[in-house]
Amino acid sequence: GAGDRISVEIDRLGKGGPKASGNSYEVLYEDDALLAVNKRAGAFCHPVGRLHNRSLVNDLRNDRGAEGNELRPCHRLDRFVSGLLLFAKTRDAAGSLGVQFEGRGVEKTYVALVHGLVKEDEGVVDLPLGKATNSIIRIKMGVDEHGKSAVTRWRVLERFAAPHRGLEGPDRSTDFSLVRLEPQTGRRHQLRIHLAELGHPIVNDPLYGEVIDVDYFERQTFDNHDDPEDARRWIALHSSTLT
Repeated sequence: GAGDRISVEIDRLGKGGPKASGNSYEVLYEDDALLAVNKRAGAFCHPVGRLHNRSLVNDLRNDRGAEGNELRPCHRLDRFVSGLLLFAKTRDAAGSLGVQFEGRGVEKTYVALVHGLVKEDEGVVDLPLGKATNSIIRIKMGVDEHGKSAVTRWRVLERFAAPHRGLEGPDRSTDFSLVRLEPQTGRRHQLRIHLAELGHPIVNDPLYGEVIDVDYFERQTFDNHDDPEDARRWIALHSSTLT
């Protein structure tokens, strides 16, 4: 009911295991007003191009019939990001949650596995974001002093140093850190860009990572998302909690 506080948390970087007709999600929590699911990395949230029948929203509709058509997503996750995704089951719930999300009344946390050993234990990245003007990849964003405000709080949960490190010091290819992220704003690709700017990009990120996969993005169109490799692509970023 009104004023109720619900907190849902799922495992670090989730182990998947979605159980649905389209294999794109698993139900974590449900009541008369809300549905919380764990989205599989690689699954579209919404129908796209020719693959209008292959998305999490479509799977929910197939699984739930008429009830599924009434579900309204309260926020979004990038295709290759996994984790907690919230749906409103009624118009009133959608309106109430919409106000809370827009007014930053919902606290979100993510976990990410990043390259290298993050030196400090915690910190804040405050860098405005806008469209990347020097990239051939049309969807890429970047730091822009004239862009929209973007703030991310972060804290290291664990560091994984390579056991065979030699005299040359840290090896970024085998050293990793697990980081908790609390976005204070909700800009496109915010966490991915801020971590890259911190000097520790997210593992397996083809857009802001150690190696930019330009070929992958050049062949992407709204009618071409059926590459078999895409099903195995994921980014080590996971939506962990909503409160």
